[in-house]
Amino acid sequence: MRGTRTTRALLAAVATSAMLLAAEGSASAQLIKPCKPGRCGDRVTLGVSKRVVRVGHSVYFQGAVLDEETPYPGALLTIQVRRGGRWSTFKALQANHNGVFVGRYRFKTRGARGRRFTFRAHVPAQGNVPAMNSGTSHVRVR
Repeated sequence: MRGTRTTRALLAAVATSAMLLAAEGSASAQLIKPCKPGRCGDRVTLGVSKRVVRVGHSVYFQGAVLDEETPYPGALLTIQVRRGGRWSTFKALQANHNGVFVGRYRFKTRGARGRRFTFRAHVPAQGNVPAMNSGTSHVRVR
């Protein structure tokens, strides 16, 4: 517990000093929010077409790879599923010229029936694209 308080205090001090240094140099004295690398507006989104699907039917994954203002065209990414406490890649996709991607997966086996699957999109670091993960989406198979 003590280590956590010390870490929080240290991070708060670093953030405050960074904001003051940034404000010193500017006439308008705007405060700048500190951010983690790859987290300042860079994001990947993921949505699913259906929250509940039957065996033999498909679910579509759609999303985008973006920074604050523009998309990352042609970015490579993977769709991952949570299995046994770990993320497992099962589909590789590429974003189009607008940074948008779409993929399909068909639940073929009856072994999937009655289970809830958790998915995410993962973008590995490549060129000018930082490594990032989307939030999770859930699909239940019946």
